[in-house]
Amino acid sequence: MDMTRHQYYYKAQSGKQGRKPSTTTRLLKDDELIQMGNQQVIDQIRQIQADPDLFSGYKRMTASLMLFGFLISRKKVYRLMKENALLGQQNRRPTRTYAKHRIVSPEGPLQILEMDIKHLWIESERRSAYILSVIDTFTRYVLHWPIWIYNEKPTGSTGMGCNHRRASGAATNTRVEGIR
Repeated sequence: MDMTRHQYYYKAQSGKQGRKPSTTTRLLKDDELIQMGNQQVIDQIRQIQADPDLFSGYKRMTASLMLFGFLISRKKVYRLMKENALLGQQNRRPTRTYAKHRIVSPEGPLQILEMDIKHLWIESERRSAYILSVIDTFTRYVLHWPIWIYNEKPTGSTGMGCNHRRASGAATNTRVEGIR
């Protein structure tokens, strides 16, 4: 029979794994450490939260308790506040809506123009360059593509030849509408 000694004698334990939560908290008062019960810490949290200007989450509550002399971690403050329903509502940011599968349908030429900026590294010149493409979405014709070359020469370079990467940001795909 292929069974290790550990497997033969193993008995599963019920309950939560790990170390039991502490029931006391240290308080530094008059240069000596005093052990206080967690209920006294909870009473102090309730007293701090009674002032509407000081009502805050567990991280700021930890800082407030430390100002009173408690030696306590934010994890313990979170656990105590959660067990006693002292945590406030979480402020969730609304999710951003992105334009997905946007269909551009101009009715004629030069109504909707799109711009795209590309960044180039010219190794032979050891300079950066930008190319701006102005595209008519109706005819899909590139109207103009000016090139700007930086005069300053950077000190370092990566790679050989001409490295091309797409610029990101607000100016990457800019749409200009209503030009006549």
